Order: sequence, then structure tokens, then C-alpha cells
Amino acid sequence: GGETRNYTEGDMALARSKIVGNKNLYKIAVEELGLHKGGLNAALINTHTTFCPPGATSTKEIWLIEMDEKFPSLIEDNKKRGKLAVGSLLHYLNKKDLPNPTEEVLKAARERFLAADNDEKIHGISTREYRVISDKSLSDSVEAIIGTFLYHSGQKNTLQMMSGIGLNCSCPGPSAKDYENALENLNERRPNFVAQPMNFPETQNALVNDRITEGDLKELYARLGVQEIEDKIGYTFNEKSFLLQAFTHSSYTENFATDSYELIEFLGDGILDYIVTCYIFKQNQELAPGKLTDIRSALVCNNMFAGLLVDKGLHGNILYSAPAIRAKIMEYVDSRTRSTAYSQRLEMRKRERGNGAALGGKAQVDKEGLKLINESEPLELTDVEVPKILGDVFEALIGAVYLDCKLDLNTVWQVYQKFNPGIDEIMKDPPRSPKKIVHEIFQDVEFGKLEMRDDKVKIVMTLKHNGKPGKFAGLGNNRRQAEIAACKCALKFYNKRTY
Repeated sequence: GGETRNYTEGDMALARSKIVGNKNLYKIAVEELGLHKGGLNAALINTHTTFCPPGATSTKEIWLIEMDEKFPSLIEDNKKRGKLAVGSLLHYLNKKDLPNPTEEVLKAARERFLAADNDEKIHGISTREYRVISDKSLSDSVEAIIGTFLYHSGQKNTLQMMSGIGLNCSCPGPSAKDYENALENLNERRPNFVAQPMNFPETQNALVNDRITEGDLKELYARLGVQEIEDKIGYTFNEKSFLLQAFTHSSYTENFATDSYELIEFLGDGILDYIVTCYIFKQNQELAPGKLTDIRSALVCNNMFAGLLVDKGLHGNILYSAPAIRAKIMEYVDSRTRSTAYSQRLEMRKRERGNGAALGGKAQVDKEGLKLINESEPLELTDVEVPKILGDVFEALIGAVYLDCKLDLNTVWQVYQKFNPGIDEIMKDPPRSPKKIVHEIFQDVEFGKLEMRDDKVKIVMTLKHNGKPGKFAGLGNNRRQAEIAACKCALKFYNKRTY
């Protein structure tokens, strides 16, 4: 409905984070699935330490749990007390402590916890009937269940399962009221065991001004260079207004026909994350989760998208009215076109076009572009090397294709592959994580607490280089992105971009 146009990208990002965030998934794990009652196998079965025969109970373990709840109150130092978590008491006990009275056991555990240089061997004890499971482990298990359904049952059955556990992503009708009800059901985690999940109504066009004329649209499309864009991406739009919105920056005031690209960029961001993640997982199931994360970080990031857009020569089609943006774009484009990797990619694409098909051989992987600092990462704009507008427009373009092809992910994937034919080469040899490099090169690396800065997460990282302290801040949509941003700033400052 028309009311949804009042939502900003920030509103939508916040709404999404509330639904897919760990807190909401934890509630689903506990309230809907009851995974905290023993559904998770949280420890390897060991007959001597963890195995519990069916039906067996232990009053001794209940006693330990009660003491564990009291233990933090015995630590006067707030900073040290903050290091304790559920089950911490068990780490400071030995089996020989168990016959002793409660107060004696707690006193011994307290002394061991406070004595950093204690030479006494503390083996810790395990429980058989009870397990300590972190909240995040429970929320991760919900993500794993969804992933398992998706891989083995397909998208349709996965959406049906999600509806049944309180992640109902269907809309009961086309009206604005139906849309509000759908959002309320999703936020309240209301299960809905429907036989067939109902789709949201398709978006017919991106037009927001009823008084715009065909002549006005024709002029805007000509200014945009619709035909040129379609030729370069290998896709012809049925509804050109989606493309117009995707290439319109908020500073451009001469487009009265559509909104700027922010909302459609939000859509494209999610689609790219989904289709690239599915492809990575299907092609690399033997890799460790950390390696898969590194590959996805390299493929689904603003720097990669900015490079893909520029390599197709689409940066000149963006509609904006901001000299500062133009200066940053030209600086980035000039730097990129002077690189050896760019020349090799350009030559390869010329040969592909000449032969009418993609040639064999190794595609050129742009690792240098991934090391640069994006506009969304540092606190100081002077550190920016990649204008965020380039990656944003690429995401918006993918969102526009998705809407125009009636939500067909196969079509979207074909368009993406034409932009990034070297995706398999990146998966074979992904760039290393900046965070790993920082831990290898520097000493005493520590990340501070999360801070909120507008709609971004801020992290401050401290380290030592040759004995001298350093401090770097990074911004991101979540803690992980902010930490990587801080690491990239540190590696640039010390000229250590070797990953």
C-alpha cells in the first residue's frame, strides 16, 4: 500500500534486526521449540564425565546449580564479577570439594577465582543431567534448523516451517491493513500453520507522482541512459521506473517520478546476501564455517559491489547533484583503472565479447579493492577510499531487477553472474580476514564495548605496535562488521595491508 513509502531504510533495517536478531531467535528457541529443555546436544558423550542414563537424577547437581547462582554475590569487585557467567562456579571446583559443606565449597571457589597466580591445579567438574547452553547457541540452532530445511526441502517448505514457529513471512491480502497485520504477526511471533504461505502483492512500478507525464519519464530515462545500462547488464527492464529509482541519489532533485534508491537498495542487499550465501554453501560444503564466512565477507560487501559497478562502466549513469560525491567517485575510478588487475579484467571481457561466450582460464580476482576503506566504516571521512554510493547503487540495481522480473531469483542470479564471472576464483582463494591479520601482527589487541552511533554500531580497538599503543574505531551494521572496519583502519595506518 501507499503507506509503506513513509518507511526509511533505517526503519526497515531496525525492523529486520528485531526479527532476525539473536534475541528474537532465542525466544523462538525457548518459547516455541523448547530447545532449552534438552533438545540440544551440548556436550560430547563421555561415560566417565557427561553421560546420564535415561531417568537418572542427581540432587548433587541441583545443589551445584543453587551454589552457582549465589557465587557472583561473593565477588565484591564489579569488574571481576562481570566476568562470571552461568556455570562459572564449576570451573573453580575439584571433585574433592564436593563432600564439603556449602559455605566451604563457595569459599574455596572464591579464593581460586580471585587468585590469578594460584598454582593449585583446578580440574573443574562436569554435570551429567544439566548443561550450560549460551543464549546465542539457542538462537544459532534456530538458524541451523532453517538452513537444514532450506537445503533439503526448498524455499517453499522452509517458509511454511518458519510460519509454524513464529516467523510468518506471508501477507494475508493486498491492502495496507493486511500489511500491518502481517508485520504485527511477525513481530509478535504468532505461529500460523497455513497449507500455503501467501505472497506479498507484487510492486507494479516505482512511480510516486501521479502527475508525472510520459514526456517527463521519457526525458528522465534518456538522461539516465536506460538503453546503455540494459546493454551493459544484459537485461531489459519491462518497467523502466525501477531502474530510474535504482540510479537516483537523494541529492538529485530533478527526478520527481520516483524515490531515491535507499529502499530498493535495502531489498537488493538482502537478495544478494541470500543468493550468494546459497551458492557458496552449495559449492563449498567441505569447508569450515570460518572459511565460508571469509568467502561471503569478500563477495557480499560494499567494496566488491562498487568494483563490479565501475568495471561495467555504470558509475557515469548515476543521477546525483553533489560535487563532493563526484570527486570521490572519480578518485576511486582513477585509482581502480590504473591497477594491473583492472587492465587484465578489461582485456578478458573484451575477448569474451569478441567470442560471444565466456572463455576458460582464470578470472582476475580484485583483492586490492577489498582492502580499501569504505565510506560506512571509518569515523573520519578523510579515511574513505571507496564511495558508498557505488556499492549502494549496485544493490539497488539488483533490487530493481528482482522487482521487475516478478521476484524470480534465477533471473537475478543470471544478472549477478554477468557482473561477477570470477566468483569461483574468489571462493578458491579468498582474501584473509583483516581481523586475523591484526592479531598476527600486533600485540595486546582488544575490542571495547559496543556503542551506538546513529543507526550504526561503533567499536574501539586498542593494540600495541612495537611497544607503542594505538587506538582505532570502526563502524558497521553489527559487531563483526565494526571490528573488521577498525582492523582495516589500523592496517592502513601502519601500512600493513598484506591480506
